[in-house]
Amino acid sequence: LRNPKDTFTNEELSDAVAVRQTSAVLVECKGTFMTSAEKYSGVPGRFMRGLTQKFGNVKHGGIYQLVRAISHVWVEQLAPDSVPKSTSTTDVFPILVVQDPAVGCNVTARVLSDRFDVAMKRASNSVTHKMPRIWPLTVVSIDELDRLAAAVKATGQPIDSVLKRFHRTHPSRMVSLGEFMSSALSCWVNARL
Repeated sequence: LRNPKDTFTNEELSDAVAVRQTSAVLVECKGTFMTSAEKYSGVPGRFMRGLTQKFGNVKHGGIYQLVRAISHVWVEQLAPDSVPKSTSTTDVFPILVVQDPAVGCNVTARVLSDRFDVAMKRASNSVTHKMPRIWPLTVVSIDELDRLAAAVKATGQPIDSVLKRFHRTHPSRMVSLGEFMSSALSCWVNARL
């Protein structure tokens, strides 16, 4: 589904949602990075502030939007009908698509993934009902997203299987999805492309 509506707020839930059997993939796309002054300042704090502003857990940030969507559908259950089959979902895969190579680098992707985990734990710390497993955030570049789509189409492997294999192979989140798909560990992808 493209741009599904959050039935609780009547706003966009995420940029896309894909549902296969009991898995849901939520995709949030961010087109630009941050100002050149923040990006190329050489000052870690300034870089991180710029990163947070666009992709972090602040209003309109990528992590904020993904956590809000997951919360409304599965944590608070305010908008369960925003995602088809949400009540039978067992696995949720959040994906943040970025168009700037600096964000796709391993350290930055790890920082965003860690921030997502912290925000998700805060959002779900008082949950008393059974929730689906929320997988770590996958940060991908637009090129990696195209490659992932081509791999899924060429191999017949469902996207949730690719993401599970990626996260199980690299739990540190210090390897990008693009590097994983180019590696020998994903030879089943490369053999069929």
